[in-house]
Amino acid sequence: ADALEAADPPGQIASYGPDRLVTRCVRTGQPVLVAHVKDEDLTCIARSPEAAVLLGRAGVHSYLAVPLIARGEVLGALDLKRTHNPRPFGEDDVLLARELASRAAVQIDNARWYQNARDTALTLQRSLLPRHPSVTGGLEVASRYQPAGATIEVGGDWFDVIPLEDDKTALVVGDVMGSGISAAATMGRLRTA
Repeated sequence: ADALEAADPPGQIASYGPDRLVTRCVRTGQPVLVAHVKDEDLTCIARSPEAAVLLGRAGVHSYLAVPLIARGEVLGALDLKRTHNPRPFGEDDVLLARELASRAAVQIDNARWYQNARDTALTLQRSLLPRHPSVTGGLEVASRYQPAGATIEVGGDWFDVIPLEDDKTALVVGDVMGSGISAAATMGRLRTA
């Protein structure tokens, strides 16, 4: 229970001081191994003095941090503490932890890339949608663009409200086949043609 209390809260970005071992791991991109942790080491392992006390109570006796590296960029670190297993971390553990960290880093990088690409495509599509007046020729107009799902790519959906002569209004809706930035760009070209 003490080790869990000392852990970083899930879903939050942890902040560690420059003298912490995990910070050294992230800064250098190299593993940090403390096979036999002494009480004074706990202050360099934990994020705070309170967390160091909790780690001591939990019986942390060995420490290992390995960098999360994807495409040559250090994204963070995998930080491991051993309590119940009496054997200290060794070189075999470093190799295994590096492999796990490598796989995790690729998944984190892919998720970040996907989110960035999706945000870019949504921004492009939304910027191409019209910003029409709320009243055109006596007709009240309201619209809302809602993509079909959170996980699908952006498509080529478009609409426009065009004021015509004699208080007439044209409502135009279209859909370009396909999805992604290519479809959104095609939609933009058609809409402005």
